[in-house]
Amino acid sequence: MAAESTSVARLNELLVADPGKLASIAAAVNAAEAVEVDARVTLLGDAFKPCRLSRLSRDSRGRAQKMVRFGDARVNFRPWHVAWIHAKQAPIPAGLQYSHRCNNENCIEPSHGRWETDAYNKARWSCRTVSHVLVPTAAGGYTCYRTCPHLPCCLVPKVCLAEAHPTVEDVGVDLDKM
Repeated sequence: MAAESTSVARLNELLVADPGKLASIAAAVNAAEAVEVDARVTLLGDAFKPCRLSRLSRDSRGRAQKMVRFGDARVNFRPWHVAWIHAKQAPIPAGLQYSHRCNNENCIEPSHGRWETDAYNKARWSCRTVSHVLVPTAAGGYTCYRTCPHLPCCLVPKVCLAEAHPTVEDVGVDLDKM
């Protein structure tokens, strides 16, 4: 965690001191975006962008990273931190964690991320398998049941395959109690 806080501090410094270097790091992160994207999030509506998955090298936990040299030092940046700070042009808030609302830890889509306290970020873990249940309708659309209590909501839709009212076993939640 100490190395990650160092890289966050370095990104905040670059935003002010060297926006050109920040832009070049962001360009490298965006260039390493996967050709395939996870489009399940778009099922929640046109306003939701698909996950953009990073193809950068991985650390021992499977999380993408981008190594950048600063003189003799090397700093590993998380690509979602770079994408967020470049898109928002705002410093990363101190003491907060980056929460992937889509539960895809290699997603670099800035609209899927949020800076939150450790407790709130961990509370999102309850939505890691489903935040919205989409039940097909006879007209070809979906009825959407939001199961996520968080604001802004988590972005993990689950589509039921039948028009029948889903059971707890189908989706993991009792839709009748919502």
